[in-house]
Order: sequence, then C-alpha cells, then structure tokens
Amino acid sequence: MTLKFSLKLIESDTQIKKVILSSIRDILDTALSKSLPSIKQQLQQVIIDAIKNESEYMSLKSGQLRYEFGIPDVSIIDKVIEDMCQGQAIKLPININSRGISGGLKYIVIDGEKVSQTIEDPSNFVRDIKGYAMPWLKWLLTHGTNTIVKNFEVRLGPNPRSRSGMAIMVESSGSQWYVPAQFAGTTSNNWITRAINRLNDDSFSKIIQNNIEKNI
Repeated sequence: MTLKFSLKLIESDTQIKKVILSSIRDILDTALSKSLPSIKQQLQQVIIDAIKNESEYMSLKSGQLRYEFGIPDVSIIDKVIEDMCQGQAIKLPININSRGISGGLKYIVIDGEKVSQTIEDPSNFVRDIKGYAMPWLKWLLTHGTNTIVKNFEVRLGPNPRSRSGMAIMVESSGSQWYVPAQFAGTTSNNWITRAINRLNDDSFSKIIQNNIEKNI
C-alpha cells in the first residue's frame, strides 16, 4: 500500500520570512544582552593597552614627563587612564525592516565628559612645596607647546629638593617652560586621541562577534 501526502503552506512567503526573522531577532537580542558585560570589559582593556603603548605613558611612569611634571607617585598615571577609559556599551533595539534585521550595539570609546572630569579632578593634580596644584594632565592633553611658566626652566638630574627626585625648576631669565614638543597635545590631537586612532577597527569587531557567537 502506498501512502501519499501533500502539504499546503497557508502562510505566504512574506509571512514565513517574518516568522524566521522574528526568531533570529529574539536569539540575537538575548545573545547581545548576555554579551554586553564581557564586550565592554574587553573593549575597555584594548583601549587601555593602546594608551599604555604610547611613548607618553612610559615617559610619565619613569622618564622625562615624570621628572618635568614632578610626579612623585606614578600610580596616579594608571588611575587617570582607567578613569578616562570608562567607555559605555549601549544595546540598540534589534528591529525587522524591509532589508532584514537592523540594530545591535553602540560603544562609546571615550566619553568626553568623563575625560573632562578626570582632567579637572583635583585629586589627580600634583602639588608643589608651596601647595600650588598643577593640572599636569590638562597641560599634557590640551596646551600644546604654549608657554606655561615664564622665566623658569627645568633642570634634569638627581636633586633632594625634587618631588620626583630627578628634576627641579629653576629661575632663568628669558626662558620659558612648556610641555616637551614630542609629547605635547591639543584637544584634537593628543596622547589619548593618537592611541585610539592607531587602533584597528577589526579588533573591536572580533571582540563583539566572538562574544555574541558564544551566547547564541
């Protein structure tokens, strides 16, 4: 005996497509929600590492910038980097449209307001023996090579009167002190922006893709 069956699709192709896309949307939406914490953490670490790979970082930790700014405790350098790199991962609605599925994730690499707060935070300033609070980070990121102190120069070398132990500022008529040209930055071109501009977009895409795939 031979059995014969026939199927008749009640829904149209458009309706079937919509059902499939709705299922995919729900899967992606759930996977993205689960992935957000690890995506943010990993992207933040990529940015921190990039900033630390710049010459300014090593100079602030144990080189010319540390001595010229008179930074006694170099742990402040890592603190300001972490404070500035509090990026934000924002989950966007995943919608179905005529082209398929759209939406996903927006990541704010550097929040300008957070950077400004870090620059202006008095706890990040260096204080001299007279109690003057020096906004070294603001000088480094925004002042370029504009003169900061007139009729003074920095004299490098071991000195017991130095906050860093390796430099003091001495009076010198006609001299001027400013951020060394090789490190000087402006609001649009500085240590932080240069580090971010050197990043490869693929590194961000791979982190996002790998995390979402793990949760599908």
